[in-house]
Amino acid sequence: MSSALPPRPRRADLPEDDLALCVAYLDGLLPQEQQLDFERRLTAEPELAARVRRLLETDELLREAAQQTQRQSERARRRTPWVWAFALAAAAGLLIWAAASIVAPRGEPTFVAALAASHEGAREWVQSHEQLAGLSTPGLESLRGGGAESNVAPERFLELAGEVERAQLQRALAAPAPAALEAGYFVVPLRLSERSEVVVVALTAPGRAERLYEAADLAPGEHVLPAPRFALVGEGPALRVRFQRGFLTPVGCGELPVVVAVRRAGSPSGGATLEERGARDSAQLEAALRAQGFQTRALTVREPR
Repeated sequence: MSSALPPRPRRADLPEDDLALCVAYLDGLLPQEQQLDFERRLTAEPELAARVRRLLETDELLREAAQQTQRQSERARRRTPWVWAFALAAAAGLLIWAAASIVAPRGEPTFVAALAASHEGAREWVQSHEQLAGLSTPGLESLRGGGAESNVAPERFLELAGEVERAQLQRALAAPAPAALEAGYFVVPLRLSERSEVVVVALTAPGRAERLYEAADLAPGEHVLPAPRFALVGEGPALRVRFQRGFLTPVGCGELPVVVAVRRAGSPSGGATLEERGARDSAQLEAALRAQGFQTRALTVREPR
């Protein structure tokens, strides 16, 4: 009786056009626009991404690339060293993206993010929540035309405001995401399922991505970014509350694309990449962040009219 194992089934090959794109991407031969288009396909087509991951895991991609690009290999031997360095960097970027996709598949998000309105002043925020109507404590901005006498201790006010904000956070996370939030200031309610590194990036203009918030290690649970609306400052008789506005919607921006990016805490990290800083829209910005191993969620804030 033979003890030989049955032959392993052959995995489905990539279509020739897609395989050629993969090879050109690894060799650093794609023009920038075509490279970005292919990266968008990798994030938008789970079936293509899964096939690429399988090829990477079993090293089939390298073997097939060697077979189907022999002429390109001959030309590549005559390339200058800096072109080789670029090709290796492109290959490393794809490997990092694939590894991150395997750890945290796009279909199984590890976080939920939303948007909520904030205000320029503490009084405006308090008056927008009826549960806090009539309350005043040291540190709140004065009403126009005069001040309001304090009627609640700072510690108690902080407790009540925290309850209101937590309820607002939970409503925002449970509701379907609106097309855009209209607000002069805003915060990001966030729910994490595991300890995570979190980045919030805004596209203040085409080609100008700005990191609004970065945290290397946030605990699982619910958070409001960049911070809760109120904090205690001072001691003793000088104890008071301080209002924290949140993120500013730039004047004149019209609509502000915002991307929330999350990856497991302790992942290899670095500053914003050139691709991230050069993104011209949310899709390119998400692709650049996913190449760094992040899961992403794109949101939009509209400047008040």
